Amino acid sequence: MVLVRKWSSSRGFEFWLLVGAPKAQTEQPGVEQGGAVYRCSIDSPNMCQMIPFDTSGPGQINLRGKKENMDDKSHQWFGATVHSSGENGAIVACAPRYVSYSSNLKRRDPVGTCWVVRSTFQNFQEYAPCRTGKLFSKFFIP
Repeated sequence: MVLVRKWSSSRGFEFWLLVGAPKAQTEQPGVEQGGAVYRCSIDSPNMCQMIPFDTSGPGQINLRGKKENMDDKSHQWFGATVHSSGENGAIVACAPRYVSYSSNLKRRDPVGTCWVVRSTFQNFQEYAPCRTGKLFSKFFIP
């Protein structure tokens, strides 16, 4: 769990508790117990919303005329790690058991993946350096 403080010009400071639920069943198509992260108000008991970091099912490619999954998001434990960089900063949530498949689908790489969003909860971006090689610093620049 992570406590987040965000400034809102209309409401002043808002406080949320971010809660990872690694075995949660979401509405991601073709994903079984992919996990989720919830934003819970500390001012209103029982008021939690799932944060839509990743709403898609497995990625797919066309291989020899047949659609095949490029990854496995089932049982990936998304939300096992949740972190905030501070007030109005980036929020990171990870799935340590995410599995990516090689381009010919002959190899399974359990590389994990993370998703990053600023406290505005817009513009969700995947951070998967083992697959993409992209650096992390760009997420922390306002």
